[in-house]
Amino acid sequence: MNNDFLKELLNVHPELAKEYDTPQYRYSEEIIKLMMENSLEPEEMIEILGLGEEMFYRLQSGDFTIDVTIYEEALQKLKEHIKKVNFKDEQLDTFDNLCYAELDKKKDDNETENSITYVTVE
Repeated sequence: MNNDFLKELLNVHPELAKEYDTPQYRYSEEIIKLMMENSLEPEEMIEILGLGEEMFYRLQSGDFTIDVTIYEEALQKLKEHIKKVNFKDEQLDTFDNLCYAELDKKKDDNETENSITYVTVE
C-alpha cells in the first residue's frame, strides 16, 4: 500500500494502526511486491504457496490473526519458486546464445545454414 495513503488513512482512523503496524502486514507487503515484480497471478500464487484461495487473500491483506510463521513459510516458498524460475530462464538464455553463436560460426565457415548442432548445457 502506498505509504502516503497509509499515513493519511491512519491519521483519519488511528484505531487501524494496530492492524498496519504488524509483522504480518510487512510480510504481506513483501509478498505483494514479489508477486508484482514477477508478474504472478493470484491463481499461480495459490498453487506456488499451496494455500486455499481464502487463506491466500488473508495473507495478502496482512491479516494479523495469522501466525507470523505462516507468512515466513509462504515468503520462503515464493522466493524459492522465483529463484528456480529465474535459474531456468538463465539456462534457456545461455542455451539460446550458444545455439546462435554456433549458427553464426557455421555461416562464417560457409557451412550449410540448415545444419543443426546440439549443444548440451549443464
